Amino acid sequence: MIVHYVVIDGEDGDALRERQATAIRAVLEWATAHPSDDRTA
Repeated sequence: MIVHYVVIDGEDGDALRERQATAIRAVLEWATAHPSDDRTA
């Protein structure tokens, strides 16, 4: 596996962090609203 890290700072970095936070929040809200019936997880 190869992992590349890209650092974005300044206004572009701020905008990217906001987009990522919004996406993560949306996924967590969806997961909370749609709990799994699988009890083995």
